[in-house]
Amino acid sequence: GAVQAAPPPVVLDSEPAGAEVLEQGVIIGTTPLVLPRPSADALRELEVRLDAHEPRRVRVSAASATHVQVNLAVRRRRGRARTAPPDLAAGTMGEAAPRRPPPQAELLDPWSH
Repeated sequence: GAVQAAPPPVVLDSEPAGAEVLEQGVIIGTTPLVLPRPSADALRELEVRLDAHEPRRVRVSAASATHVQVNLAVRRRRGRARTAPPDLAAGTMGEAAPRRPPPQAELLDPWSH
């Protein structure tokens, strides 16, 4: 039969670039990474990791686009947020109380039933 041309590879890219790409816990390269396109029934589960960023899982299959872009979110520092919760900071200024609606506004009109 006719020789079929090889399918185009899948380019796995990340923003920011230079992230580690892992498959089953093994580093297979860094982004941008050119991956051979999986066969029709194959599915590759990859993980994209970068220091100080949240890891992202990516699935690459025969139907994937030729260019897969992964945006990595900066990991929030968990320690800093707990020291000064915003709701407590607002309460110490005494501004929280006047913003609540007066009690009459919350009562339904008794004649509207």
